Amino acid sequence: MMVKNAELSSDLRSVQTKNVILEEQSSQAESELAEANTLLEVMRSKDYLPVALPGNTQVAPDAFATVYFNAETNTGYVDASGLPTPPKGKVYQVWSLIMDPLTPRSIAVLDTFESSTNKFFKMENIPAPEAFGITLEPEGGSESPTLSQLYTIGTIAP
Repeated sequence: MMVKNAELSSDLRSVQTKNVILEEQSSQAESELAEANTLLEVMRSKDYLPVALPGNTQVAPDAFATVYFNAETNTGYVDASGLPTPPKGKVYQVWSLIMDPLTPRSIAVLDTFESSTNKFFKMENIPAPEAFGITLEPEGGSESPTLSQLYTIGTIAP
């Protein structure tokens, strides 16, 4: 009976450990689902204007991104899933652009690009843009865009 009791205790500990792991996985799945639902709401919302950013034919012709911009709240999201993984020591930086004269303003540094599962990033305090662009910059970002590393750019339709 003591042997059977020891086996049952061991089995119970094993089941409890598995339950903890399953609870963590379930919690993570619920969190990811909630995030996906939020992003889906943004993409479907009439409050967010989608702005396509095709790739720069010279630097990254196959790259693309989409910015979902809300002019009322000056917030937005960038879907950067169409960008390649940046090289070590580099990050993508998103710019709000006024075209004439060209006035770039940094609105996001995508320093968690590699660890992001969906490559969707929230941006806040976006000044009234005429266009958006994404450049490849040194870690930490830059004061002004490196135009030779312009990966995508797209204008807001009037």
